Amino acid sequence: MRIRLFGYLREVAKETELQLDAASLSSLLNQLSRRFGPEWDRAITLPGCGKAFLGIICVNGRFLREDELESVRLDDEDTVMIIPPLKGG
Repeated sequence: MRIRLFGYLREVAKETELQLDAASLSSLLNQLSRRFGPEWDRAITLPGCGKAFLGIICVNGRFLREDELESVRLDDEDTVMIIPPLKGG
């Protein structure tokens, strides 16, 4: 599937797009965490909020609600956009 990265995630990954295989969003996020390490984890969470993903995920043009992140199944033809949480002041 096509993974499009935005914001600081592009800097962490040193890429704007990736091609990966994953059956679920949870699996995809775990793959990305293993691939890019602690800097990736810090980029998708906010301090003091644990490991919960706090950015925006869009699959095939549909923005997902937080309660959907664990249940969404992915297909090889999907396009997933991952936007990190906004930080700063």
